[in-house]
Formats: sequence, structure tokens, C-alpha cells
Amino acid sequence: MRECVVVADASGHIVYVSRAAENLLGYPPDDLLEKHLSTLGLHLGQPRPVRAGEIDPETSERTAPFKRKDGQQISISVASHSLPSASGNGPYFVSILRDATSEWRLKEQLLQSEKMSALGQLVSGVAHDLNNPLTSIMGYAQLLSAQNGDPGFRRALEVISSESMRASRIVKNLLTFARKSPPERMYLGLNGLVLKTLELKVHDFQMNHIALQTDLEPGLPLTLLDFHQIQQVLLNLLNNAEQAMRSQKDAGTVRIVTRNAGIGIQVTIEDDGPGIPRTALQKVFEPFFTTKPIGIGTGLGLAICHGIIAEHGGTICAQNRPEGGARFVIELPILRPAKAPSDGEEVKGSPSPAARAIDVLVVDDDPAIQDMLVAFLTFDGHKVDTATSAEVAMQKVAARRYDLLLTDLRLGGMTGIEFYKHLDKHDRAMAERVVFITGDLVNPETLEFLDSVENSCLSKPFTLDDLRTILHRLDHHVPDQQ
Repeated sequence: MRECVVVADASGHIVYVSRAAENLLGYPPDDLLEKHLSTLGLHLGQPRPVRAGEIDPETSERTAPFKRKDGQQISISVASHSLPSASGNGPYFVSILRDATSEWRLKEQLLQSEKMSALGQLVSGVAHDLNNPLTSIMGYAQLLSAQNGDPGFRRALEVISSESMRASRIVKNLLTFARKSPPERMYLGLNGLVLKTLELKVHDFQMNHIALQTDLEPGLPLTLLDFHQIQQVLLNLLNNAEQAMRSQKDAGTVRIVTRNAGIGIQVTIEDDGPGIPRTALQKVFEPFFTTKPIGIGTGLGLAICHGIIAEHGGTICAQNRPEGGARFVIELPILRPAKAPSDGEEVKGSPSPAARAIDVLVVDDDPAIQDMLVAFLTFDGHKVDTATSAEVAMQKVAARRYDLLLTDLRLGGMTGIEFYKHLDKHDRAMAERVVFITGDLVNPETLEFLDSVENSCLSKPFTLDDLRTILHRLDHHVPDQQ
């Protein structure tokens, strides 16, 4: 039999073990004889009393973790029942053991997937509720900054705005797996991105006596990158290296190297820690796989890194250094702009000037968002009307014409989607002037709807420049007011 058979007497001492024990448990059968089941961590319960000549018809089966003689952690399925003793000294406890490691891992992955799915749904709702106040905070901070010339006051407002955006990125990171929207890429220099990321880790490395070495090749070509996503990848790899070295010793070294590989740009992060177990090397990018203790790692960090690099058209691989430690090599494609930027220049959006004055209807049931949008648009010289529901908006649209309709997708009563569909059916010209606002870009229904229309969408939290960019994009569709 490929399964292992273990027979114990009524006191729990092993009296028989089949040959399969060596393959399954790592112990030769003779090593197990006369040992108590508990010494192997096999807590199989107690057999019920049976009379001579009968077999316990109730077979119980359970799955339990087991540590083999070589230290490998596996999961075994134990089916057990009682047999009577011919001598009348009590029943024997007969158990059949089989390797259930793959089943256990699949079950754990399924449970973790269900947890992440539930978390995704929870965060989806939380994201909307968080992004509303964040939008208001950022908006008013920008408005106050534009209206006040005091440098110290403006610096404080910039901190408020940047910290609000940071909080928004935390929410977006939680939704990385669920989001289907493309990365927000611009032409960036990889070396600058690396240096800005290292600024976030310098203090931690110093506190943990970790030396940092950099070898950044000058003059690397710019390429299309999402700053925050690539920074997330680098931070994850640096955090992993830090944790690995701290688990083994009180000090260590992290080295980061960038190179122009011709058709791509390489960044290598390596450490002198314990390295990656050989059995885990091929699995480190699998979702929910982790070598960290329970409660320390989720098994999602490297999987997210792999997904982000793949979205950028690149590759990431894990290696063990011959001299000890782990090495991660990322290669990103060089995507050149139609017109190359000047040396050292990073292509970034410049602040947009205010568009010409138009009539705007703001449809939002959140007073703070509505007031902030009114302040934004009025500051730029636009005429603004408001509606707290889609029903009120429909009445106003029927009574007069607007150049632009800004509507939240999640409204009480009739939703923003339903409002748009009503306009599309009865007033196609007005439907084309709708711009959607949402903080829920992870919802599949929202994404499906936005993919089905050509209208623009502002994702919360947004800035004054984001709003101005939308207005300029629509400017040539808005007729001149006579």
C-alpha cells in the first residue's frame, strides 16, 4: 500500500507500522515501534470499546499538520477505526495515513481567496467613503494655496494635500488585484525613482544596522512607468530583504544596481541574508505562497510585484546568490516617446490653465463634495448650478441647457448610471456632456459601464488640475455662449 498503516494499542503505543511510513513520515518503521502516538504529534483520539468479533463501523477521518524527520512540514489525512484484541486486553487503534499536503494547500488558498474577495468587497465600499472626504480635503487645500501667497502657509497646505493623496494610494494598493484600470504611466528615469524610494527606507536600515550600497548607471533612458506602482515593487523587495536579514543576524547589506541592458532597463536588488529555500524558489511569485511565519506574511507581496511588472511589459525573477543571500532582477522595456525629452527631464503634466467660462450642473448628494466642486468651478469663473439627486437634475436639465454635467455615479435613489441612460434615451446631446465622478473604480459593474461609454470620468480624490484637464478636453465640444 502507498498509504501508511499505523496500529497502536489501547494505551496509544505503536505496535505496527507499514513500510510506507519511511516515504510519508521520513521515519523507518523500526524507529516508530513502541513509541507513543503523541511523540509524533499524532493525536488520533481514543478508540471506543468493541466486543470480540466486531469491527468499529464508524471510521473517522481528519487532516493534521505533520513535521517529517527531515523537518519538512506536510499535511496528512488520518482515517482511523478500532479493532478488537484477540487477547481481550482492549481494542487496537488502526489508522491509515496518506499525504494530503496538496489538498491542504488548495484548501488554504481557497480560504485565503475567499477572505481576499470579502476584503475586496469591503474595501470597495470603504474606498468610496474615504475618497469623498479626501477629495474635499485636497480640494480646499489647493484652493487655499491658490488664494494665499504666504510661503509657510502654502507649504503646510501642500503637506495636507500630499498626505491626503498618500492615504488615497493606500486604498488603491489594497485594490491592486481587483483593479482593471491601466497604470497611470509617464516617462520617468528609473534612477530617480530608485533614489526617492530609498529615502523611505534609509531610517529603517540605519536602525537595523543594514548597510545600503548603490550602483546606478548614469544616463539611463527614460521609459513609461507608473511611479507609485514601481515604488511599491521596490519597497516590497527592500522590506523582504530587511526582514530576511533581521531573522538571521543583527546586521546585513542591501545592494541595488541599475543597468541599461540594450532592449530593457534592469534593476537588481540583492542581500546577504539567508536566501530563499530551494524548494520555494519556483513558487515565490504564486499568490498566497509565503515562507514567513503565520501572521507575518500574506503571500501576496511578490504576487503583486509580479503582476505590476507584467503590466509594464517587463519580467521579474528570483535567484539565490552563490555567496549567500537572495537576488531579485527586474527588467523593464524601454518605451520611447515620439519626441525624446531633454537630458534629465521627466515628462510630467504641467498645471492646466482655467478653461473658458461655461455653465455647469453638479449632481452629488454629498454636501462637502458638492460645495468643493462649486468652489473649484467658481474660482475658475464658471457658472455653477447644483442638484442633490438625479431626479432633481432631470428637472433642471428639462428646464434649461448646461454646457457640462458633473455627476457622481453613486447617488441615493436613481444612480448616476441610470441618470445617464435616461439622458441618453431622451437627450443625446446632453448625455454627451456628462462627466462622471466616482471613488469606486474596483466595482465590476462600474468598470463595465465606463468601458461602454465614451464619457470622461474623474476618479476620487482628484485635484483642481485633474478637473481643468477634463474641462479642456471637452472645451471644443462646448458651444460658445452668445
